[in-house]
Amino acid sequence: AGANKTFKVTAKVGGEVDDTIVTSVEDLADVDATGDDYGFGVTVTNTFADQTVTVQGGDVTFAFNGPSAADVKEGASDFTLFDFSVTSERWVDITDLTFPITATDMFDANPALTDVRIVNTDTGALVLGPEEVVVAGEVGTATFADSLIVEAGETLDLSLTADMDETVAAALDTYTAVLDVSAMTIEDAAGDAVTDIVPSSDLSGYAMTVQTASLTLGLASTPTGDTSYVKGTSDVEVVGYTFTASNGSDLNITDLTVTVYIDTDSASTFTAGVDATIVASDRINSCSLYDDSTDDLIAGPESVDETTGEILFESFSYPITAGESETAVVKCNLANVDPGATAEQFAFEIDADTDVSVEDDEGDSLAAANISGDPVNSAEA
Repeated sequence: AGANKTFKVTAKVGGEVDDTIVTSVEDLADVDATGDDYGFGVTVTNTFADQTVTVQGGDVTFAFNGPSAADVKEGASDFTLFDFSVTSERWVDITDLTFPITATDMFDANPALTDVRIVNTDTGALVLGPEEVVVAGEVGTATFADSLIVEAGETLDLSLTADMDETVAAALDTYTAVLDVSAMTIEDAAGDAVTDIVPSSDLSGYAMTVQTASLTLGLASTPTGDTSYVKGTSDVEVVGYTFTASNGSDLNITDLTVTVYIDTDSASTFTAGVDATIVASDRINSCSLYDDSTDDLIAGPESVDETTGEILFESFSYPITAGESETAVVKCNLANVDPGATAEQFAFEIDADTDVSVEDDEGDSLAAANISGDPVNSAEA
């Protein structure tokens, strides 16, 4: 009560030079407000004055549309360096669109960026290219000599894309793409040069950072382990694992192998699958993998291999957004079998990086070198 809230309305402006755009709240019914205390509608008073904006620009107007500073996966294909639009008051032919790209340690004897294209962001169609980058020191320049035709009154939304050569580009390298306004040539239908161009200075993009697509495994804080369970109990939470994706790429886990270790004499000496005469698969009927936050089933139920103690969760899909972490929990159904004379302890482990199969956002498999962390947890049963 008594407080104010300010809203901002933004829009992508097209049209022609000297067009006017009027924004208003035409009717009180266009604003719906409800009281917090009783949930009834409240009286609306409109003091919003009409807002008028006049479209400005030259005969040809360029605008930078992004992307904002971001991370790019090492070895990415067809990723966006620079989004821009071009609007023309009359029919024009634009040639020699030139994009210098400055970088840190990304350009050497060979360019880090290849297969550079300009595509229509609305349709996805190829507009210009592909072209290759010409390297001079730490600057690589992509020039499109072919014609870009813009009809009278038309706005084209375009994107500069490229493939990254991961043998040249490395993690934490950065790059910034620029549209060199002075390098292009623009002619009208009569072949006369068009010089009324806005802006008159170059358009600069934001610095991008190359990141390796990687996965870090960790041990979840719950379940804590060292917990006793009664024989025959179902859905026992035996271990939780965290999966953290780097900023380089969204990831998708497709296979996971968890190995059951057993200790039959409380000596804290665990062996995989079998210890003395006790077989882990005789004590554990099956196990399943669940998402910790939603309790949704990810994979399973699967049995424990009677020799190796491995539980194979295969051919599932568990997505992880770049820069974020997800937690999965293994739940097991315990057999209704009496334990031995001493407590039987079990530990559940991801033995090696190769026990996890992961794909990046392009469906390529992550190398074992890009998967780190081998967590282990134990629980008594």
